[in-house]
Amino acid sequence: MPDGEADLLRVTLDTNCIIALEEARPLSTDLKNLLELRGSKVRIQVSAMGASEKQAPNGWADNFSVFTDKLANVGLQDSVLLWPLRVWGITFHGADLWGEDESGLDDELHRILFPRIPKELDLPMQADAAAVGKWRNARCDVQSLWCHAQSEGAIFVTSDGNFHKETKHSRLESLCKCLIRRPETVLETIASWTPTSFL
Repeated sequence: MPDGEADLLRVTLDTNCIIALEEARPLSTDLKNLLELRGSKVRIQVSAMGASEKQAPNGWADNFSVFTDKLANVGLQDSVLLWPLRVWGITFHGADLWGEDESGLDDELHRILFPRIPKELDLPMQADAAAVGKWRNARCDVQSLWCHAQSEGAIFVTSDGNFHKETKHSRLESLCKCLIRRPETVLETIASWTPTSFL
């Protein structure tokens, strides 16, 4: 970690935040204000799993540079990239981690976020393009939060309502030892932050 970053809050933006910046959605104003705090209060992080999600309008990316170019286009080229666990057929070699998740966190996050979607892609699902798409989206969402937790991130920022559901939000925060916030509330959280904010 570069000198001076040890005391910065590690804030991870999910794919929805990147899309909001790319398309200049209303939430992009809050996100741009967050980016103004880089280097002074926060360290911005992005999960490399975002490269495995659909890169509108061109569908799935065929190389990792499509994702890094997107980050550069929205001013996130200097963000810290977090490597996900390798998922065959999804992640990009060299931008993922080979090995098992001995902590069991990946399994537990998947069970909370997507209880009706199997973690592993079985043969019947492989024949159903819609099912494969839902499974792939689930793995990407889970690994985005997993990356954040592994980096000991403080705040995970997402507008995805699944992370904020009453039945899931506090459980996810407890498991990952972090706060999960929407773009429109993250600045308030940072302003009132203390080292025990997620305890």
